[in-house]
Amino acid sequence: MVTLQKILNRGSYSKTQTISGTLNFPANAPDKNVPVVVIMHGSGGISIWEEHWINTFNSIGLATFMVDSNWARKKCKKEFKKAIKWCADVHRGMNRIIDGYAALELLSKHPRIDPTRIGCLGISLGARGCLYVNVKRFQKMWGTPGLDFAASVPMYP
Repeated sequence: MVTLQKILNRGSYSKTQTISGTLNFPANAPDKNVPVVVIMHGSGGISIWEEHWINTFNSIGLATFMVDSNWARKKCKKEFKKAIKWCADVHRGMNRIIDGYAALELLSKHPRIDPTRIGCLGISLGARGCLYVNVKRFQKMWGTPGLDFAASVPMYP
């Protein structure tokens, strides 16, 4: 099980992670060097907020990768006043750091994506991931050497 201690101290937690998400390219996108924004959702999962940003970014020529942090963790769903051990209540959303780095590494190898123009937008609990992917300690523990996000926007709608 993912715990806050394992994320903060790396412990025996594997650096290799499964990432789940959807990559969307804008209409008329070129065959290469497309910039992309990694979008990380809040504890409630993918909602209208994330869909809004996907449409907005695609309309201005940016690809999007909508990370689904819940699917890879036993398809957890946040229910009102009910803690689920794979979700945010145990690790306070810090698993989004790992998801962010996994998305960055995956997208950097995609033939149509420009690896120097990968940004991160985090909404609500997903903002934690976009904030902390820029912390050197976490970059060293979880990131790929020489691979960084070009921009990071943690926000609460």
